[in-house]
Amino acid sequence: MTAEFGRIDPETAQVYEFQGGRAVSPVAHAKPVLFPVKRAIMRALKSQFPRISYLIWARRNPGRTFKEFYAESVTAALVGKKQHASLGPVLKTGRNETALRTFNELVAQGISPADTLVDYGCGTLRVGRPFIEFLEPDRYIGMDIDQRILDVGRGNLPAELIESKRPLLEVISPESLNRVAAKRPKWIFSKGVLQHVPPDELNEFFENLAHLVRAGATAFVFARCAEESTTLSAKTWLHDLDQLQAAATRHGMALDRPAKRRKFLRLQALSAALLTIAQLGPPDLAGIVSLLA
Repeated sequence: MTAEFGRIDPETAQVYEFQGGRAVSPVAHAKPVLFPVKRAIMRALKSQFPRISYLIWARRNPGRTFKEFYAESVTAALVGKKQHASLGPVLKTGRNETALRTFNELVAQGISPADTLVDYGCGTLRVGRPFIEFLEPDRYIGMDIDQRILDVGRGNLPAELIESKRPLLEVISPESLNRVAAKRPKWIFSKGVLQHVPPDELNEFFENLAHLVRAGATAFVFARCAEESTTLSAKTWLHDLDQLQAAATRHGMALDRPAKRRKFLRLQALSAALLTIAQLGPPDLAGIVSLLA
């Protein structure tokens, strides 16, 4: 191929120029200009179509799940290349103080050092570490969707704390949920998780928690609610509280409403009588009367 400055190459239909005796494609010069333009376009698209980055990823990765998308999307935070609100070694300003406030708020509900507690969606142990320090050995159980997240969390703990308190960290699965339920935890909390659960996966979220709640635990679920489900970004939602309560009821649990001074929702098992009433669906007075007679 031969090319002269300002001449179009007939094979590629591109204009080349010479630098140091060699032909250089204009693409090399375009990159510094194109990348900011691409970012601006993506920002504009995301403002109109909040889930576009997930949809692009899903098209490129057929058959893979939203959980895998989420885990991949936080990789930079996990390795410390990006600040994150809750994950990784480099947290945004004030997030450790927020974690301590969450810890104190939960302990005020009656959690004691001798209790077994499950941190469902424990992340890299931002709130988990104060609980590991507070609880007796073998009493803290952290669960999350990806082993990479758990590995970073464990790596953030001092070796002596791991050795003395022996926290259990599990990837969420049917098998691990059964193992954890067998330990009969007294408490569960889920902070910063529900907002990243797509509306079509709420059933799975509550089904998983039901394994532990029906074993006798009380759960505290931190939720961001709105009058109707609202997509904020590719991996963040506001949820309709009525929809959350209906999903909990389907799995034999009662989810209360938020209180002024409490940032979390309490999730407990329904009694046998109330569960049967809930399963009746629309009000059935005769069935309720026969049940309670």
